[in-house]
Amino acid sequence: MHIDAFLVQIKNKSDKLMDYFLACYFIAGLLLSFFYDTWTIGVGVGSLSLIAYYSVKFALPNSNLYQYVLSVVLGIFMAQYIYQMHGLFEMHFIAFIGSTILITYQNWKLQIPLALVVIVHHALFGYLQYIGDTHIYFTQLDYMTLQTFAIHGFLATVIFYICGLWAYHFKKYSERHIQQTFEMGRLQEEKLQKEAIARISENLKITNAQLTEAQRMANIGNWTWDTKNNQVHRSDEIYNIFERTREELDSTPESYLECIHPDEREDIEKLVQKSVSAHEPFSYEARIVMPDKNIKTIFVQGKPVKDEREQNIKIHGTIQDITGRKKHERELEESNNELRKSNQELDKFVYSVSHDLRAPLLSMQGIVDITGEETNEELTALHMKMLQGSIGRLDHFIGEILTYSRNARGEVNAINIDFKQVIQEVISDLQYMGSEEKQVSISVNIEQSGHFFTDQNRFRVVMNNLISNAIRYRNTGVAESYVKINGHSNETTTLIEVEDNGIGIPKECHQKIYDMFYRVSEKSDGSGLGLYIVKETIEKLQGDIRFESQLGVGTKFTLKLPNLTNLQ
Repeated sequence: MHIDAFLVQIKNKSDKLMDYFLACYFIAGLLLSFFYDTWTIGVGVGSLSLIAYYSVKFALPNSNLYQYVLSVVLGIFMAQYIYQMHGLFEMHFIAFIGSTILITYQNWKLQIPLALVVIVHHALFGYLQYIGDTHIYFTQLDYMTLQTFAIHGFLATVIFYICGLWAYHFKKYSERHIQQTFEMGRLQEEKLQKEAIARISENLKITNAQLTEAQRMANIGNWTWDTKNNQVHRSDEIYNIFERTREELDSTPESYLECIHPDEREDIEKLVQKSVSAHEPFSYEARIVMPDKNIKTIFVQGKPVKDEREQNIKIHGTIQDITGRKKHERELEESNNELRKSNQELDKFVYSVSHDLRAPLLSMQGIVDITGEETNEELTALHMKMLQGSIGRLDHFIGEILTYSRNARGEVNAINIDFKQVIQEVISDLQYMGSEEKQVSISVNIEQSGHFFTDQNRFRVVMNNLISNAIRYRNTGVAESYVKINGHSNETTTLIEVEDNGIGIPKECHQKIYDMFYRVSEKSDGSGLGLYIVKETIEKLQGDIRFESQLGVGTKFTLKLPNLTNLQ
């Protein structure tokens, strides 16, 4: 009876907590809708999820069915966030947050609906993306391999299992604790009281042993400072961290301060005194000196506990040995510095190689041009024309390598851009591209309102590749070849479509066109870098690119760019 009352209390507290979490989930969906223009999903899916939960809760007040609906709803919010953020992989961890929240109900079975939603969502959406469906969002990668999917599925299963096991043990521990408490109250005879106390003592020993082992594994210990008596109680792990005995590190705060590095001792003492006076929690990192003069780094947290008169009587806290973590952070920083240095050297190398290659190419181009103009031999003129084409393709390839290198490592330089003007400049540069029979009709219709910030040079690279591809791969079987560039831009988002009636792309090649050095046909005269650079550049601009293409009909690319006002 007492257990039932306790479980009801747990349920009521958890229900109130869920109201706050669901409100936060819904508001988070609205915020994502604001940034990613996904109001239909943010409002529609979020509202339907809340309606489903509260409808079941109020329709069946004496049933726990609404808790299982809640588990499903948390999984749906995960899928909603993934879609709203265009497949951002970190949003998959929302499911793990929901799994942790459900522990408060102390019912391991609540993990099952959430796990099923995650499995079905990942399997279905992962498969859809793998087969080439470009209208769903699952991951920002091209697709997730079966091995990666299996590993993520295994890790997710482990997390759900741990959360369920945790909820199960919470409930068992609560039931056992309540039974023991009321059993002691019912005991009347001294013998029964001693037996009950003995059992409780045994359980406490087991619990303390488990806590000690957990602290040892995590390199963390707990402490309590009785400010009135100026005495500190420390767990065993703290003595292991400090490599000192209880006699060497006695129960006074002063013995602890003596272990702190002299350069930090005064600042830490002031910080703690200020936090205690203000009745506020505190935390800090500090170096401690070992008996053998070696140095460790610890992370300390403390929280004052007040009595009825608002005066501090005790301060509870923890100490964790983070020496290994700080070492890894330093190693990571060194690795990052080396990587930055390597990138700089690579940039210099690419520039040097391109310069050294382009200089003789220009000389060769000049010689070939002169020879082609002055020779009267047909065969020599033909050979010179072939050389001109080869030199041009090689120079174009070197230019694309340079473009990729600059895009990959250069910072985004967001400026106020006039899309129509930039596109007209690109078209002007390409107006003499190819022979007369490759000329196409190009129309531009861009509606822009307000200021829009993005990297103009990168946008120019994207448009140059898309328009030049449309010209290069025109369909000679149509009466009039065209390229239509339409779009609209406001102060948050720009949407631009580049559509042509060219030769199109075979369906079996759709998943590969953004791969590096991939060419649809061996007859293609490109390097296979153009669309790869386009994709990389759009991602650098935090945008999205999609395409539709049908062999023999034409191709349409759709660009979506966000306003990078935060980078201006």
